Amino acid sequence: MKKTLLLSLGCVVAMSASALTYNVTVPAGTQACYIAGDMNDWSFTEMQQVDALHYTIDLPDATEADSYKYSSGPDWAYVEKAADGSELGNRTYSESDVVVNWAAIYNPNPGNGLIYTVTVPEGTKTCYIAGDMTGWLHQEMVRIDDTHYTITMGDATEADGYKYCSGPDWAYEELTAEGTPVNNRTYTPSDVVARWAMVYEPEAQAGDIHFTVTVPAGTTECFIVGSFQGWSTEDAIAMTDNGDGTFSYTLTDVVDVQYKYWNGYAWESYEGNRSASVSTSTEVNDVISGWNILDAVQKVQNDGLKVWSKAGVVVVEADAACTLSIYGTNGVLVKAVKVKSGTTEIALPRGIYLLGDKKVAVY
Repeated sequence: MKKTLLLSLGCVVAMSASALTYNVTVPAGTQACYIAGDMNDWSFTEMQQVDALHYTIDLPDATEADSYKYSSGPDWAYVEKAADGSELGNRTYSESDVVVNWAAIYNPNPGNGLIYTVTVPEGTKTCYIAGDMTGWLHQEMVRIDDTHYTITMGDATEADGYKYCSGPDWAYEELTAEGTPVNNRTYTPSDVVARWAMVYEPEAQAGDIHFTVTVPAGTTECFIVGSFQGWSTEDAIAMTDNGDGTFSYTLTDVVDVQYKYWNGYAWESYEGNRSASVSTSTEVNDVISGWNILDAVQKVQNDGLKVWSKAGVVVVEADAACTLSIYGTNGVLVKAVKVKSGTTEIALPRGIYLLGDKKVAVY
């Protein structure tokens, strides 16, 4: 009897020793984690949350030969995926697993709306979301770690459009990797922001930024337009002509700004918006390589000008007095001339010039 009892106890100890602990690191924004495999007849067993990115579970009947998978919810609709969204094969035991992607993120409280989770560039201090569900007002998200933020929106639907910003203003909106504006998003459980227009500094103090810009030859006026005045050309701020080919202006009591230069009818040819921050520099020196020819074309068309050339001159016929910009074929402003009502002759060296929608050759 004693030998039989000892043998039975030995079997119990051996069975207990076969228990395995499963540990997994999950994507940011995960609300729950389940495991399914040979050890639980491929049913979904909920794991214990360690922190926002880690889950664990002890399974007494598991063996290292058992196959298994993770899911973010109790259904295969939430199964783990590869980084590119493709299917994964079954796992075999490892003491520490990593899930890089879910087919979908399970919401344990579906009556609470949608969970938005985003990966942001390094150096991000805060993250905001704005969309149909917020009335396009900026709402701050919850920080998970340095590059991940999340928020649950109770009234959100998958049809709602939205965007992310690094701060509570459109001056901080997300951009593509190339620096161009991002179209409104529609819901996905895990988003990625490639870059920001500017990084918001919550602790930054307002101050003054002094702008000095070198302009193309012949420029007679230069204005600064930007986020600080609603991007309105009607309220464009006239800069001071320094008489040396530069214009200047000081913005007061600002933190971060986006801006562009405008000469009264044509935007600078700079790609995208410029940005400046008190935390970076209070003295900004820019160079305008040229003015946008298409804007000048539209101006001439709107003013109803007629343009032609003859030996050594360009002839302009105008219904009313105005300022006409003459560009070289390289897009650089050659001359800005005030023309009178009626006919004006403008002497120019030999070459090809652009005046509005006309290409004029002077011989």
